[in-house]
Amino acid sequence: MNTTTHVFEQPLTELPDIPLQFGQDGGKLYHYYDQLADELDEDLTKRLKSQLDTLLIFAGLFAGVNSAFLALTLPMMSADPVDDTNALLLQLVKGGNATINSEADLPSASFSPPSAIYPVNVLFAVSLTCALMSSFLAALGQQWLVYYRKRSGGGAEHQRNEQLRRQLGAQRWRLELVLDDILPSLLQVGLVIFCISFVLYLRTLSGAMSTVVATLVGTALAIIVGVAVCATWDRVCPYQSPISHLLCWTVDRMKPLIEAFVWGFIFLKTYFEDVLRSGPQEPDTVVPIQPPEDFKTRSWTSAQDITSRGLARVGRKVETADELKAALLKRVIITSEHTTALIYAATNLCTIDDYESLLQLLNDAEFIDRLHELVSTFCAAQETLPTHLRTMYGVAVKAYSAAILHIALSVGIIADPVPPEYRQQMIMDVGQHTSYIKNEQRNLKSAAKNERQTLPFIASIERIAEQSYGTGENRFGSFAPVRLNVNAQWLADWKRIQRDYLWSLSRAIMSAKERIYIHDWWLFPELYLRRPGQEHYRLDRLLQLKAEQGVKIYVILSKEAWNRTTPADSNNAKRKLMALHPKIMVQRSPAHFSTSTVYWAHHERMCVIDEAIAFIGGLDLCFSRWDTPQHILVDDGNSEDCSNSRAMDFHNLNKPHEDMDDRSKVARMPWHDVGLKLDGQPARDLCRHFVQRWNHLLRTKTDSGVIPFLLPPPDFKITELNDQGLTGTCETQICRSAGPWSLGTATRIEHSIQNAYLKAIELSEHFVYIENQFFITSTLVNNIPVENNIGDALVYRIIRAHRDRTPWRACIVIPLLPGFTLPIDHKDASSIRRIVELQTRSICRGPHSIFSRLRKEGIDPDDYISFFSLRTWEKLENNTLTTEQGYVHGRIMIVDDRVAIIGSANINERSMRGDRDSELACVVRDSDMIQSRMAGKPFKVGRFAHTLRIRLMKDHVGIDTEIMYEADLMATDAEAKPEDVKSWDPDQEQVKGKTEGITTVEHRGTMERYEVLARDVGEQALLGLGDVTAKPVDKGTKQGLPDAAVPSSKHKDDEKRIYGSDESQQPGFASSKVPTLEEKVVAEHLSKKREEREDKPLMDAIDEGQDEIGTDGVSEARVQNVGDLFGAPADAAPSAKEDSRPPSARPAQDESSAAERSAVAARQQLRKRSAVQTGAKPHSQPTPKPEIDQHGFGDPLDSRFWNDLWCDTAVHNTEIYRKVFHCTPDDRVTTWRQYKEFLLFQERHNKPPKDAPPNAPHVDSVPSEGGTAGEEAGGPPNTHLGGEMDPKESVLSDKKEANPIQRSRSLTNDDSLNYLNPPPSAGSRRRSVERGLGPDGRPRRPTNFDEPLEQWERDEFEALLDGVKGNLVVFPTRFLEGEDSANNFMFNLDRLAPMPIFN
Repeated sequence: MNTTTHVFEQPLTELPDIPLQFGQDGGKLYHYYDQLADELDEDLTKRLKSQLDTLLIFAGLFAGVNSAFLALTLPMMSADPVDDTNALLLQLVKGGNATINSEADLPSASFSPPSAIYPVNVLFAVSLTCALMSSFLAALGQQWLVYYRKRSGGGAEHQRNEQLRRQLGAQRWRLELVLDDILPSLLQVGLVIFCISFVLYLRTLSGAMSTVVATLVGTALAIIVGVAVCATWDRVCPYQSPISHLLCWTVDRMKPLIEAFVWGFIFLKTYFEDVLRSGPQEPDTVVPIQPPEDFKTRSWTSAQDITSRGLARVGRKVETADELKAALLKRVIITSEHTTALIYAATNLCTIDDYESLLQLLNDAEFIDRLHELVSTFCAAQETLPTHLRTMYGVAVKAYSAAILHIALSVGIIADPVPPEYRQQMIMDVGQHTSYIKNEQRNLKSAAKNERQTLPFIASIERIAEQSYGTGENRFGSFAPVRLNVNAQWLADWKRIQRDYLWSLSRAIMSAKERIYIHDWWLFPELYLRRPGQEHYRLDRLLQLKAEQGVKIYVILSKEAWNRTTPADSNNAKRKLMALHPKIMVQRSPAHFSTSTVYWAHHERMCVIDEAIAFIGGLDLCFSRWDTPQHILVDDGNSEDCSNSRAMDFHNLNKPHEDMDDRSKVARMPWHDVGLKLDGQPARDLCRHFVQRWNHLLRTKTDSGVIPFLLPPPDFKITELNDQGLTGTCETQICRSAGPWSLGTATRIEHSIQNAYLKAIELSEHFVYIENQFFITSTLVNNIPVENNIGDALVYRIIRAHRDRTPWRACIVIPLLPGFTLPIDHKDASSIRRIVELQTRSICRGPHSIFSRLRKEGIDPDDYISFFSLRTWEKLENNTLTTEQGYVHGRIMIVDDRVAIIGSANINERSMRGDRDSELACVVRDSDMIQSRMAGKPFKVGRFAHTLRIRLMKDHVGIDTEIMYEADLMATDAEAKPEDVKSWDPDQEQVKGKTEGITTVEHRGTMERYEVLARDVGEQALLGLGDVTAKPVDKGTKQGLPDAAVPSSKHKDDEKRIYGSDESQQPGFASSKVPTLEEKVVAEHLSKKREEREDKPLMDAIDEGQDEIGTDGVSEARVQNVGDLFGAPADAAPSAKEDSRPPSARPAQDESSAAERSAVAARQQLRKRSAVQTGAKPHSQPTPKPEIDQHGFGDPLDSRFWNDLWCDTAVHNTEIYRKVFHCTPDDRVTTWRQYKEFLLFQERHNKPPKDAPPNAPHVDSVPSEGGTAGEEAGGPPNTHLGGEMDPKESVLSDKKEANPIQRSRSLTNDDSLNYLNPPPSAGSRRRSVERGLGPDGRPRRPTNFDEPLEQWERDEFEALLDGVKGNLVVFPTRFLEGEDSANNFMFNLDRLAPMPIFN
C-alpha cells in the first residue's frame, strides 16, 4: 500500500545526512509519518465504526425479538390469575360454596410450571443479556474511537507523541481485537443461545416442529464451528468470522504452552527410557549427580527475573521519548512502501542511542524481517531498474545498511540482523577513511581518499582544540573566557550625549561597514534613537540606510506566547524590518507550541556592530525606555515613548505616532535602566553567542527560505586591537543563562550569570549594591522551592560579617510594584499579586525569607541589608499634581566598587537557572584603581565600578550628575600587556583545552528539570483549586475584609512562621517583628530630640509646648468603625487597635530587641503625622530634610552617608509622598480597608478644586495605583468587570462575595471615612487661624475627606513636594501584611496559573 506518494515525490540522489537529533531532518520524517499515521488511523476508525454501526442495528433488532419471546414465555412460569377468577365465578353461578373454602382450594395454589419452561426462560434471558451487552459495548466502542482520534492540545510534537501513545495503547490493549472480533462474537454467542432456547420452546408446543428447526440450527452451528476450525488451520481461508479470528488469536497465544508441554513430555519420556535402559547398579558404584555450581545461582537469577517481570507488569509506566521514537520508526518501516519515507526513517533511526529501545527493535521479529526484506529487495533490484531510479535505490541500500549497522553496534550483535549475502556490500558502503566532528548541535562527516589525508586533518583539529577556550573550562562555567585590556563604558538613562545608550548605539550603527547583529526581547522599528524625534535617526531608517550600503543585518526577536500578556507584536516588527531591504533578515524564537516551550522567552538584549563594538544590558529598543536623570513624568515627544504600562499596556503598535494615553491626565512611568558598551574581544564572544543562537533556530525551522547559516568570527589579534583603538583598562567576561531549548545544547545548561553573582557576593569585603527588576530567590512558596542561590549567598555573607564583626552592607533597589497593567486589587491583576507574594517570601515573610533567617541568628536585618525604590512627582499640563514610581529595569550588581555585573538577567528563577529564559551579562573589573575609602579606611577601588555606583546613587538623591565629565570616568589606554595583567579568577577555573565541568552550582539534569516543572505546575493547579473550594475564615481571625477564603493546604500555614530566640518556629512574619527602615530612622530622630530636650519624656515635652513636629493633641490615624491603627503589624500586640508593644508570638515572654521596642513609638509618631490636618503645620515631617554633601558618596558605609544622607533621604521622601498623595504600596497600609481608603484620598486630587469653574475637568493623580485605572482602560466608573454597579458601602460591609477585593474605587460620602481629617484639637485650630485667612477673609478650613482639595491646600502640598530630594523612597516590607497573614491577599483564582511563569 503506497500511503504517502502524494508528498515529496522528488527522488533522492544522495544519502541524507544523519540528523544531529531525532527528527531534525527538515521535517521530512515527521511529514511522512504524519501522512501515514493519519491514513492508517482513519482507515482503522472508519472500518471499526462501520462495523460497530452495523452491530448496533443488528443487536437492537435482535434484542427486540428476544424481548418479545421472553415476554411470551415468562408468564408460563407463574399461575394465571384468570383461572382463580373463573373458579370463583363458577361457584357463584352454581350457588354453593363447598368447593372453595380457602386460598388453598384455588387453582393457583396447586400450580406448578412445566419443567421444560425453566431452561427456555434462562436461555432467553442469557441471550437477551448478550445482545444488550453487545449494544452497550458497541456504543462504548464508538466513544473509544472518538477518544482515539481526538486531537490533544499543544504543538505538533506533543500531538504526535500523544497519538503515538494512543496507538501503542490500542495495540497493547487489543482494541482492534475487542471491537472487531470479541463484540461480534458475543452477539453470535447470544444468537446461538437464542436458537437453542427457541428450539426448546417449540418442543413445549410441538415435538415435530422443534425437530425440524433443531436440524436447521444444528447445521448452521456445525458450519460456524467448522469455519472457525478451518481458519485456525488455514489462515487464508476466505470463510472468516469474528469467532474464527478470536480462536486464531487464542491458538497463537497457546502455542508456547503447547510447545512447552510437548518438549516436557519428550524430555520425561527420554529420561525414563535412559533410566530403564541402564538397569540397576551396585551401591559402591553409585555416583550422586551433583548439579553444577552455577545451577542454583541461575535458578535464583531466573526466579528473580520472573518476579521482577511480574511486578513490572503490575503498573505500566508511560512510554519514554526514546520508546516513542522507536515505535514511530517501526510503524513507518513496517507499514510504508514509499522509498523516500523509508530512507528518512532509516537515517533517523541512527540518532537513537537508547539501548533498551534498540534491543526491543532487534527482538521484534516483524521489524527485523522487514529490514531483511528491504535490504534484499533493493540490492537485488538495483541492477534491473532504470537509471533515474537506480541512484535512489542505491541511496536506500546505504540508508538501510547504516541503520542495521547502528543497531548491531549499539546492541553488541555485530552482524546478526544483516542478510549474509549482502553483508560485504554494507561494509563497503560505510567507507574506510571517514572522520566525524560532533558538537552539541551538529555532526560533520568528513570522507578522505586515503589515510594520509585523514590523519593530518584529525591532528590539526585536535591541536586547535587544545589551544581553544571553547573546549576548555572558563571562569564561572561560562562559554566565554576572561578578556583583558578591554574598553568598557557603562551607559544609563542620562541625557548627556556621551552617557546615553540609544545615542551611542545610533552612532555605532552609523559606522557599520559589514554586518550588524541585533538580539532583543522587544523591538519597535519606529523607535527614535535620538531625541527629540529626528527621522533620519529612527531605527528602521538607520537599518534601511545601512542595508542599502551593503551591510548585512541579522535580527533575532523574542516571540511572545500570547500577545495579550506580552503585547510585543514581534510578527509586526519582523514584517516591517524584512520589508525594508533583502539584506535585513529576521528570525523569531521560540516557536512556543511546536517546541513545547510555552513559558520561557529569549530575554537577552544585545547589538554587535562589525563584530567589534557591542552593546548589552537591560534596555530594549522599544518605546517607553527613553528617560532623563530627572525621570520626568511629562514628555513632549510625538510617539508612544510616553507611556505608562501600569495604567495601560501597548495595544496599537501599528500606529506608533498616536498616543495611547491622554497626556493631560496620565503621567508617563519613568524608566531607569543601565547598559554597557564593549569593544574588541568581548564583542567577538557575543558574536559567537549570536551565531550559535541563529544557526540553532535555522535547524529547528522546517522552512527557513533563503536565510543563511552564519560562521563565528575568530579572536582579534593584539595588533588589530591596538591599531583600531579597541583597548582599555577593564577585565571583562561574557556570561549567560542558556540551555537545551534556547541553544540546542542537549547535555549542557549554562548558568554562569548566577555563578558570577554568587562568587562576587561571597568574596565581597564591605559593600554590595544591586539594582534589579525583581528579587525572587532562595525561598519556598506554596511548597515549591525557588532554587537560585543569590538570597542564600547574601544571608551567608551577612552571618559571616556578623560573626567576624566586620562592616558589611547590601543596598538593593527594586521597583515598588511589577510593571504590569491594573491596580493590585483588580481581579485580573494575578501577575502582580503573585510576584509581590514571591518577593515578600524572599525578603521578609516566611521562615525561608532573608529577614527570618537573619533574625534566627540574632541579627537585625536593617544593620546589613536594606531595600529601596524610586518615585517622582510632577505637574500635569493643567497644574495638577501627580506621582508615579520610577521603574527600575537595570540589572546590575556592584561589589566593593571593584567588580560590576551588568546585563539582562533578573534575580529570579526564570533568569538565573539557565534552562528557562535566556540571558546575557558581563562581569567587569577595572584594572585602573583609584584611591577611595570603605568602612572608614583607605580602600583601592576600580574606576569603572566606582564611578557607576556614585553616578547611580547621586542620581537617586537628586544631585545633578551632568557635572561629572567623561574624562573623569574612564581611562581608554591599556595599562599593561594582556600577559602582564593578572585576571580575577578566585577558583582558578580558567583552563584551556579542559572539558570537565561547566558549573559550580548543583542543578538537576535536563529531563528532571522538566519533571520538576510539570510537578510545580500540577501542584500549583491543585493548590488553586483548593483555594476556590476552601471554607471561609472566621471574622475574628483577620484584619481585612471578613469574607475571604482560606486554603486548607498545610504549607500555607508553614509559610506564616518565624524563628524565635530558641530557634523554634512560631506563628508570624519576620516583617511584623523587624522594624521597617522608616520606623528605625524615625526612632533614631526621636531619640536625638529627647537628648536635645535633656532626656525629657516625649509627652512631657509636648505638654510643655515644646513639640516641634506638630503632633500635640492629635490622635493616631486609624480605620473608623473597625478601629485598626494604620501600619499596625499583622500580629500587633495586644491588638491592631492598640499596637502598644512589640509583636510577640508568646505574650508572656518578651523576645523583642531594643530596635523592635523603639519601633512602637516610631509607629505612633508616624500615625499622628498621618492624621495631622493640612493646615496644621504640614511642612514638618518626622524625618527632617537631609543635608546632602555631593562629595560624601565615596564611602557607602560611612554613617554620615548611609544614615544621615541615604536612609534619611529615602524616609523623608517616603513621608512626603504619603502625606501628599497617599500613594501605595506603603508600609502604613497593611489591610485592604486601609488600601481602599488610601485610594479614596487619592481621588481628592482627581476632582477640580472647590473654587475652580464648574466645568473644570477631572484629572488623574496616581494613575497606576488609584481608582481610575479601570476607567482609563475603557470601563465605566464604579463598576466591576462584569458590568454590575458596585455599592459604595461594599468596603465596609460584612456580606459574603466571591472575591473579597472586588469593590468600588469611586469616592464615597460615608462620614465614617473622615479618619485622616478628624476634628482638630483646640491647639491645632488656634495655629490654623494664626497662620492666615482665606480669600473671603475667613480662616482657612481644611477640607473634609470626601471633598475636593482647595487651591491653597494644593499649593501647600506643592510646597511640601519641593522638599523631595531625588527619587529615592523606602521599599515597603509591610504592605498588605495583615491580609497576607489572614490568607486574604491572593484571590481565589490567582494560584491556578503556574508559578514558573512568574518566578
